[in-house]
Amino acid sequence: MPELPEVEMFRRHLESSALGRTIRATSVRDRRILRGASPSALARHVVGSRVTETGRRGKYAIAGSSAGGCLVFHFGMTRRFRSLEAGEDGPPYTRLALTFSDGTGLAYVAPRMLGGIWFAEDDEAFLHRRGIGPDALDVDRETFLSIVRRHGGRAKSFLMNQRAVAGVGNVYADEILFQARIHPLTRLFDIDDALRRKLVATARRVLRTSVERNSDWGRLPRSWLIPSRRKGAGCPSCGTGLERMKVDQRTSYFCPVCQIRLTGRGHRRVEG
Repeated sequence: MPELPEVEMFRRHLESSALGRTIRATSVRDRRILRGASPSALARHVVGSRVTETGRRGKYAIAGSSAGGCLVFHFGMTRRFRSLEAGEDGPPYTRLALTFSDGTGLAYVAPRMLGGIWFAEDDEAFLHRRGIGPDALDVDRETFLSIVRRHGGRAKSFLMNQRAVAGVGNVYADEILFQARIHPLTRLFDIDDALRRKLVATARRVLRTSVERNSDWGRLPRSWLIPSRRKGAGCPSCGTGLERMKVDQRTSYFCPVCQIRLTGRGHRRVEG
């Protein structure tokens, strides 16, 4: 599933293709992609309105409307936006196409039906109802730290908890923990405040760096875990073979040497 850096790229595409443009028509190619609205209801809400702003909250991209309300996009695997030239019908697996007043358009393309599109009267209320926490890059450092202090569970489970801080999923959680040198199963109650601060700083740096590199994994530093995140690979730091385990039903990669599992406020290492 796409995580915050990928969704930020989608938001930028949405901004460059749609911001300031008036929606002339909507075409829902598969109504299953809509959540809580029929194709005709969606058209009534947005046709004739102008896209006034774009936003992101974690794994959601948002397009505000001059008529009030907004479109909210959630992305499953193999999903993307595609800009359309005037008269272009859209590529295969286009689930929704917006046509603007100048004839150009924007397609939401999703080969697999794992995403969704909503019309919401208020994006904050919508996200609150879905239990989505503050965006992991937009939230300030001290607020992020206060959230970490309130959670005592496993480090990886916390990072993937969208109710706590939104945007981090399986892959970036592994990267953050690798760079912070924290074992995925370490409980947050068992680390001291210095290590909590390191976790927050590392999360912000990892996400920011990926966004700066357009979420292109081929451009990430070779010292990162992501380029080596596969079976049989060695740790990019010490060369030890990476290990895998399931955390919350997701496959986690980590270095058994560099990432220490601690208990008792960081004073004792737990083997295994």
